[in-house]
Parts: sequence; C-alpha cells; structure tokens
Amino acid sequence: MKGEPITVGSRTLVPLARRIVLRFDVGSRHGMGGAHVEHVQPIGVIERIGEVEQRVPIEDVTGAALRWVLITGIVVSALAWLARRVLRHGKESV
Repeated sequence: MKGEPITVGSRTLVPLARRIVLRFDVGSRHGMGGAHVEHVQPIGVIERIGEVEQRVPIEDVTGAALRWVLITGIVVSALAWLARRVLRHGKESV
C-alpha cells in the first residue's frame, strides 16, 4: 500500500505500508453487524530525487527481538522438559 507523496526540496518521499484487514460479518442481513480489525505496518519509503528512485526499507527491530524471545522461550522450555524426563527415568531404573 502506498501513502501520499511528500515533497521536501528536490526529494519526493512515498511511504509504503503493509495493510492487513480482517472482517467478520455476523448476521449482517438482520442488522446484527460484525467486527472489523485493521493493522497497518510501515515497511519502507520510496525516495525520488529527479529521475532516480530507490526503495529504503524500514526494519522491524522490535518484531525481530520478540521473535527471538519467543524462540528462546520455546527452546528453554523444551530442554527443561527433556531434562526432567531424563532425570525421572534415571531415578526409576535405580
């Protein structure tokens, strides 16, 4: 999704975004309505200087950090579960 171009001096900037829309209609024929959820995330900017155009990405550092936290939590939980299981079976065989 492209936003409105912004001109600053000789530069024109066009914001780029990812748009996710979820709609849930519940009995819309009977006037019951539904739900509408929309998420817009900036992903970059198109920079134009004269005839030269380049795309400048916006990195989602927070999202990347949260994914690493989630992965680390899953791995640590799996290792703790495995360690408990090995220790329990070790005690049963003695």
